[in-house]
Amino acid sequence: MNSRDIPSKVSESVTGSTGDSSDPTDESLVGRAQGGDLDAFDELVARYRGRIYSMIYHLVQNDADAWDLAQDSFVKAWRALPKFK
Repeated sequence: MNSRDIPSKVSESVTGSTGDSSDPTDESLVGRAQGGDLDAFDELVARYRGRIYSMIYHLVQNDADAWDLAQDSFVKAWRALPKFK
């Protein structure tokens, strides 16, 4: 698998979820992402990137490294989607 297999939007800066009650559930977004819906995966990234970054930053205490590792985590999640149940 090469970088062309990873959605380009994953590496873009995304904003957080609106918190609107009409927002789809995580389960729904994962199902859609498994079906190839890049917008659904982008929404998952938007919802969780801050929390993932914070957790990693707490461990590494370096801003750039934390963002890089968070990005790596989302790339791994994208690649693992077909096997996720």
